[in-house]
Amino acid sequence: MNPVKQEDRLGCAVACVAFVLRVPYSEALKLFVDGERRVKEEANFYCPELVKILNSKGLNYSWKKLNKSNMEIINNDLSIVFIKRSYKYPYGHFLCRYKDKWMDPWINLPDEKIETGFRDNLPGKPTYAVFSTH
Repeated sequence: MNPVKQEDRLGCAVACVAFVLRVPYSEALKLFVDGERRVKEEANFYCPELVKILNSKGLNYSWKKLNKSNMEIINNDLSIVFIKRSYKYPYGHFLCRYKDKWMDPWINLPDEKIETGFRDNLPGKPTYAVFSTH
């Protein structure tokens, strides 16, 4: 599978959903309520919304706040992880697990020309996970 580039400054959640569903970013964006405005103006995409969208497409996903006892769920293919807000990621960042790597929809952040790719390790502390329960 090819990585999905976020096409908007705040579109990492959208790109991760597109990656899981294997659809273009533009198609995934339409699945989010008021998505076109939200990817430009505010960073308020939350795990329950991602779960609702994925499940509406016939998948079986859930979400959890991560702690030491459940951290292993992020290692499953097509798990989506939200990393904690930080200096580099002031809004946090969503990435998706695939074949023991992390699909990063904006791997060269903060460069203006957004590029995507796979990285070996998460670039921050994972705080929430959206994962398949099949």
